[in-house]
This record gives sequence, C-alpha cells and structure tokens, in this order.
Amino acid sequence: MGEGVVQININHPSKGESGINAILARNIETLLEKRRREERRASTQQKVADAITRFAGSIPFIYIHAAVFGLWGIVNLGWVGLRPFDPSFVVLAMLASVEAIFLSTFILISQNRMSAIAETRADLDLHISLCRNTRLHVCFNSSRVSRKTSILRKAARRI
Repeated sequence: MGEGVVQININHPSKGESGINAILARNIETLLEKRRREERRASTQQKVADAITRFAGSIPFIYIHAAVFGLWGIVNLGWVGLRPFDPSFVVLAMLASVEAIFLSTFILISQNRMSAIAETRADLDLHISLCRNTRLHVCFNSSRVSRKTSILRKAARRI
C-alpha cells in the first residue's frame, strides 16, 4: 500500500455488538477499502509519478543533490587534481533545468490525481452535510409540532 494512505487498526465489533461502535467500525472499514481500491485503480504512469514525487520530496533527495552539486563544483573549480569538465557550469545549469522540468511535470501529475480524489471527497462531504441538515430540519419541525401538541393538550386539560 502507498505511503499516502492512512492505515487505521480497528477492533471489529463482536457479532452481538450494535449501535454507534458497529456503525463507526463498518464505515471506517468501508472508507479504507475505498482508498485501497483507488490505489489499485491508479495507472502505472500515475504510480511512477507518485513514487518520483515522494522521492523528490524526501531528505535523501536533498542529500544526493547536495553531494552531486558539491562534487561538481569542487571538481570544476579546480580545487582537486582533476581536470575541470564544466568550468563555466553551463552543463550543470542545463541538467538542473531539465530535471526541474521533469520534476514539476511529475508533481503536477500527482497533484491532478490527488485533486480529483479530494474533489470526490468534498462532494461526499457536501452530500453528508445536506443529509444532516435535512434531518435536523425534520427533527426541529417535529419538535415544534410536539411542543405545540403539548401546549394544546395542557390547554385542553384546563378546560
């Protein structure tokens, strides 16, 4: 499973357990299974782009670049006994530019996929909020009706 997926260990409710715990456990398990399906559905190109993006955002990536650029500079400044192969650093600048182009493209591919997933989740959140608001409205109205009925009953008893 990819690094972007949150893994949650839940104790499955016993067969006799019901109520909020069972519902919560079932919903969490459903969400985790949905994320696993989304990861399996990703194309090979998307998985490669995600892997490159993850590596580019890591500390080892920084260490490797610091070492390569540092050695490149030391050799081409003539600080060691080796003959400089890029004294003007033009080749280094070109390689860094090409790398930046590719890295930004991989990052955009990963962000587009994450954005599509986030949009789907936002739609689901909106749907849940609308359902919750509708239920609250129904509960509020039935509470008002119950209160009016109670007032009418009290008034009828006085008569």
